[in-house]
Parts: sequence; C-alpha cells; structure tokens
Amino acid sequence: QITTIDLSDMQQEKTVDVSNLSSGVYMVQFQSDDASTVKRLVKE
Repeated sequence: QITTIDLSDMQQEKTVDVSNLSSGVYMVQFQSDDASTVKRLVKE
C-alpha cells in the first residue's frame, strides 16, 4: 500500500497519523523538488 501526503503547506513540523498501520517495518520516502531520501519507520 502506498500513501501520499502533501507537505507543501508545511511550516516546520507535520504529524502523520499511523494508528491505522499494522506493527512492522515501513520504508518512508521524503521527496522535494530537488532531493529525495528514504527512511525506515518501525511501528511496534
């Protein structure tokens, strides 16, 4: 499952609700106009 969250109106911080996700390891991609990075998210 892939979910996209638009952060273009973000000022400093954004809280993302992950309560609907099952426990496990997820790969989260952050992408801007000129850069992209992938981070690992562990939900217990």
